[in-house]
Amino acid sequence: MMKAVGNALLIPCVIAVLGTGVRADTTAGEHVVILLDASGSMAERMGSAVKIDAAKDAVEKVLATVPQSTRVGLLVFTADSEHQGWVHPLGPRDDEALKRALRPVTPNGGTPLGEYIKRAADRLLEVRKENLGYGSYRLLVVTDGEASDAELMARYTPEVMARGIRVDAIGVDMRGDHALATQVHSYRRADDASVLQSALAEVLGEVSSSSADGASAEEAFELISGLPDGVASPLLLALAHPSDQPIGEDPAFIPAEAGHIASGAQGTASGSASTRARWGRFSFVQFIWLIIVIWIVLKVVRRFAAD
Repeated sequence: MMKAVGNALLIPCVIAVLGTGVRADTTAGEHVVILLDASGSMAERMGSAVKIDAAKDAVEKVLATVPQSTRVGLLVFTADSEHQGWVHPLGPRDDEALKRALRPVTPNGGTPLGEYIKRAADRLLEVRKENLGYGSYRLLVVTDGEASDAELMARYTPEVMARGIRVDAIGVDMRGDHALATQVHSYRRADDASVLQSALAEVLGEVSSSSADGASAEEAFELISGLPDGVASPLLLALAHPSDQPIGEDPAFIPAEAGHIASGAQGTASGSASTRARWGRFSFVQFIWLIIVIWIVLKVVRRFAAD
């Protein structure tokens, strides 16, 4: 009886996991949020161009080469209240509307990267939840300076990546590498307008060739092979239903030493590595204990059912 119930639970879980292996372009498509720094320093020149003008020009030109099926959102942070926030919301494409909204953006204010990384990622998670987990999701940060809220950036960035969102960053005409260089999936330097456009093209060019997040059929079966029924079922359930809660609000992703996570936020590799290690230990240990508890409970239930 209990074995039949276990198998009944296992079958839909396997189907759900296999479903996540379908390519994004055949299901919910690709989703990209470009987070553009329009802080005061973006009014400075790099070579013959002003940074913000070079960035806006690069965004316009590169988007023209991206497949129309790709959903693109543009989020801008600036002290200019009229032109900050979602210049173009993540959703159906309207490139002309995006261009009209982007052109008047004026550099002003600080660099609240942490706050805006959360805003961008939260929207991506909302869309992923609406799409039942299908599709690929990416956040591209274009910035010329370190975060004014470095502690938030250092706390949120690992969590965004742990949720299955790819994070890329481009450092615009910076003296050294940005702190994000050692914390994200890819980092590119752009010291002039042409390199900035090339860097944007490289990142967005990867989008159409990326596969959907989730385990493939082979990976799923390899992961569960040899595990008892009571362990395999909850494991597959966890794989099939990743968390889509807002960044910073899921207890499973809040480290015990949250106040000290930003110790390496100025770009040291050792700081970012230790941060990732603490996150990894926290979530992995909790997951193992959950599996053990479920396994024990199922064994007890089976024993009583047999009696």
